[in-house]
Amino acid sequence: MTQHHGHFGCLTCEHPGKVMSQGKGHARVYPPTDFLLRTTQYLIKKARIASTVGPIKGTKGVSTLLGLDWFYIIDGLIFADYMHGVLLGVTKKNFCSSYFQPPIQSSPFHSISHQLYGQKYFDHFVLFVEGIYLLLGDCNSEKQMERAELVLCEFYNSFGKLYGENICTLNLHNACSHLLQYVKLLGPGGHGRVFLSKI
Repeated sequence: MTQHHGHFGCLTCEHPGKVMSQGKGHARVYPPTDFLLRTTQYLIKKARIASTVGPIKGTKGVSTLLGLDWFYIIDGLIFADYMHGVLLGVTKKNFCSSYFQPPIQSSPFHSISHQLYGQKYFDHFVLFVEGIYLLLGDCNSEKQMERAELVLCEFYNSFGKLYGENICTLNLHNACSHLLQYVKLLGPGGHGRVFLSKI
C-alpha cells in the first residue's frame, strides 16, 4: 500500500488526497469528500492486478498477510485509532501546537490564542470533542453513533473553511471519516487497543 503521504494514501477508502503548500514545503491533504470504501476482497483483486501492472489506487501488490485465511487486511487492522489519529494526529498537531505556541502565520488557525479562541473556533472544536466523546463511550447506542457521525462530519466539512484546506491531514480524515466505522466493527474499546502496545 502507498504510505500516508502518497497518492491514495488512505488505507480505508480511495480518497486520492491532493498536494498543497504547507509551511516551507508541500503536503498531501485530504479535504472532505466521499470516496469508495476499500474491502478486503476488493483489495485482494487490486493487489493481484497491481503485482503485474503497477500501483492501482494506492495498492502496490500482494502482501504476505493476504495469505492468512483468518486475517482480513481492511477490517483486521485499525487504521484510524484513537491514540495516533485523535490524540497525536488531530488534537496535538492541529490544536495544541497552535493554541499554546506563538503564531507563525497570519491565518485564523495560528492566531486563535490571540483572539481568546473566538467563539466560532471554540464551537467548532466542541463538535470534535463531542463526536470523539460519544465514540469512546461504553454503551454506543444507534442514536449516539448517528450523533457522533453528524458532529464529526460537520467538524470535518467546516475545518478547511476555518483553518485552511492545506492542513486537512490524513489523521483528520481518518478520525472524522473512518473512526466511527472501526468503533462499529470492533466496539468502543477497539480503538484504544493501541495503548496496550505502548506499555
